[in-house]
Amino acid sequence: MTDIAHTVRLDCGKTIEELADYVAENRTPRDPDIETCPECANVVEALERVSHLSQRLMEHEARELEPVTDSWIDQLLSGIEAEIVAGRTYPLPHPDPRVQIFVTENALLSHLRTVSDQLDDVILGKCDIDGDFSKPNAPVIVNSTASVASGANIHSATEQLRRIIASTVQKHTGHSEVIVNITVTDIHVLRAP
Repeated sequence: MTDIAHTVRLDCGKTIEELADYVAENRTPRDPDIETCPECANVVEALERVSHLSQRLMEHEARELEPVTDSWIDQLLSGIEAEIVAGRTYPLPHPDPRVQIFVTENALLSHLRTVSDQLDDVILGKCDIDGDFSKPNAPVIVNSTASVASGANIHSATEQLRRIIASTVQKHTGHSEVIVNITVTDIHVLRAP
């Protein structure tokens, strides 16, 4: 594992490695500090999602390809760490100018991953959100990578992902113009359930 995982600490003091160990132990014994911390909950959810998806992919790869290297896992953890550390806040529109409401980038990215996990043929990879959030009508640009299931229609799979990303960002930021750029970086094979 990289040294980054050892040194990155959430605001609550927990490290990514501590949370990864907690998930690896199936969240037992229950740690009330982790279970009640919103930041930890986002990380634990992301780690469980990655664990579930990577387990399915690794089962297939174990039968078909060379063993998974530590660098692959380090890359996954580095991606999660980057999303956790990047904590920009985006203002949300409100009719009363005295009211200020914000959504954090972490919350928005976590929600994008949750809704995109509902799609069968595509897995959302790295995701970056950009735009001038101080202007309510400014376009929001989402650049992401994805892996598409072998045999799936790439155009159809990415269009489904594009629509779900755009509608989620529109709903949770109030910005009506959302431009979603998706780069397919991998093709994966999943075993039938």
